[in-house]
Amino acid sequence: MAHPTGATAVGNMRVRAITAAILLASITCVTWPWLDPRLDWSATFDGENHLIRLFLVGDALKAGDWYPRWLPDLAMGYGYPLFNYYAPGMYALATALRGFGLPIIAAFQWTGVIAVTLAATGIYALARHVMDDRIGAVVAATAFVLAPYPFFTNLYDRAQVPEALALGILPWALLATWRAWHGDGAWVGAFGVAVAALVLTHNITSLLAAPLIAGVIGVAWSGGRVHWKDALRRISIGITIGTGLSAFFWVPVILEASAVHLGRSDVTPFLFDPITTTRNLVHAIRGLDWTSGAILTALPETLIVRPPNHETIPVALLALATLGAVATGVSRTQRGSATRTITIMCAVGVAACLAMNATWVRLAWQTLPVIPVIQYAWRLYGPMSLMAALAGAGFIAAWRPGSRMRAVAIGVATVLVATLATGSVLTRRGTLAASPPPPPDGRMVFAREIDRYAGGTTSTGEFLPRTVEISDLTPGVRRGLSVFTDAIPEASWHAGLVRIPSGDAEITAIDHARNRIIAEVDATTASTVAFHQFMFPGWRATVD
Repeated sequence: MAHPTGATAVGNMRVRAITAAILLASITCVTWPWLDPRLDWSATFDGENHLIRLFLVGDALKAGDWYPRWLPDLAMGYGYPLFNYYAPGMYALATALRGFGLPIIAAFQWTGVIAVTLAATGIYALARHVMDDRIGAVVAATAFVLAPYPFFTNLYDRAQVPEALALGILPWALLATWRAWHGDGAWVGAFGVAVAALVLTHNITSLLAAPLIAGVIGVAWSGGRVHWKDALRRISIGITIGTGLSAFFWVPVILEASAVHLGRSDVTPFLFDPITTTRNLVHAIRGLDWTSGAILTALPETLIVRPPNHETIPVALLALATLGAVATGVSRTQRGSATRTITIMCAVGVAACLAMNATWVRLAWQTLPVIPVIQYAWRLYGPMSLMAALAGAGFIAAWRPGSRMRAVAIGVATVLVATLATGSVLTRRGTLAASPPPPPDGRMVFAREIDRYAGGTTSTGEFLPRTVEISDLTPGVRRGLSVFTDAIPEASWHAGLVRIPSGDAEITAIDHARNRIIAEVDATTASTVAFHQFMFPGWRATVD
């Protein structure tokens, strides 16, 4: 067995240091403004919602409720079964960080940093192991984290840390799938943990991850290096571990899905017309001033897409995927290898994800029962970015080290990644306030819920019990949960908890604990007692 010489060892250390520096620079490029304490959460789509949830989770833990499926303070105090349906993983991680002394907002921010770090290191490890190409792995890592949607949009536009965290876990889940298939015993358990982590972090991303995991299994199977029955047994064990660890969450989601308004969102307004969009893109490129130095920033801004705004198409990502597929088809270096298969599969996946965002598939979104659960078609840009990044790694790995074509491929990939980075940074929408915003408290909960359509810190009210329906009293005008206060004034509730809507009765005492309301009633006739909580299968009423 040959041992590396001192010079070789030093060279390897230098290469590792450069690789680590590039990954760190990419992570920093995404996260340094994200950690600014002045970040204005009200300027994001979901930032205040997630902070409210973190605040309420902390409140529940103080009351001894270790897994608060029902949050009684949401939906204007009528209660909301948020964590019976929404994955709790991100909130558990952020709450754990709070246990180390971080304030609630800082814990939320550092959870986002963990998401980006997991993504960069995970896809690097995946591409490095499967394609055995360090430079290709660096291209994959930088392309994934610097792409517009997975982290720039999910952090700065939406503050959607759960989805970002799931996208960070995804490449590790794919790597664990590959390693478990090929007989690495410890990775069977890791695969199970990764599956559970995906399910418990973000429902929708875990659904989108399923075909990617199946694709990795298919590629590994086609390689024929291991006995397929043994490999399938290992994968089955991993899936059993993952589904078992997460069963406390997904079993109630399935069994009680009919109790709430799941799948009520309409994704079709966010689909783009490919012909019109392409025409507009060509017109925008022609309108650029190519003689000015400003072209170095104007062009990248034109060539990226920031969902849900479909004014353009993700040209740089599509170019990486296309070049990867073409290179593996032309080059003989990797012909027949897993690299070639994965690269082509990823390129096809990129095309499929983009096609699912087009108006041409509107009918599928409207008719197929599973698709509306995704809520927004542009969520596919997360897995699409990962696949485009892997195809970019395949673009490099297709050429023999030291060849002229490999040097050209590295140069082209560098330009495309730089385009992604420039466009994403220039269009980053994080807004800094004059001073750090206050931490979430009860007043923020009240302010967000007082007259908001749907409520419960969700935009469509998809977890409102089916016993509740908020109609549009005026066509085109959505009313919030204030319809209940209009119909039943808060002043009519005793202690904001109990009232007598009918009958001759008097409430003489009220005792309130978490998820429990006890009322002593003195009634002279048959009477009805109402409690300030929405009816839901988990509630039970008893008369002593």
